[in-house]
Amino acid sequence: MRTRLWPAVIVTVGAFVVDRVTRALAFRSPAQDVLPGVLRSEPHFNSGIAFGIPLPNALLLPLLGMLVLGITAVATFAYRRRWLAGWWASLLILAGAWSNLLDRFSYEAVRDFLRVPLWPTTGNLGDWMITVGAVLLLVTSTRRRRSSSG
Repeated sequence: MRTRLWPAVIVTVGAFVVDRVTRALAFRSPAQDVLPGVLRSEPHFNSGIAFGIPLPNALLLPLLGMLVLGITAVATFAYRRRWLAGWWASLLILAGAWSNLLDRFSYEAVRDFLRVPLWPTTGNLGDWMITVGAVLLLVTSTRRRRSSSG
């Protein structure tokens, strides 16, 4: 698995950079269709947590810090156990989480801009990395548990 460490790190850093660049570009332009009917850019600052739920900063930063530490523990566990899907999923979550945390420290809010039809809120690539990583982690951990108990 050690030979797979660097590709995963490179992809994670690449995803982080793409997220940061797309946020910067989105906030230089007014709201606009990116792919009409599929994807729209609507830049705004979100001072809440997931789905814009408000939470005081006194609770927000410690909570987010604990979540990042928890996912880091999952990444470490997955790497040591050679659980490749868990390793990649946790790195994807960490890339999105670090990007959102950087926004929190820089703007005291997260820069959201991606509007997808039928999705309740506007988000960013980091939010999607967290969502996809969490789903992948959930699905693969369930399969892993079933296969190890059977």
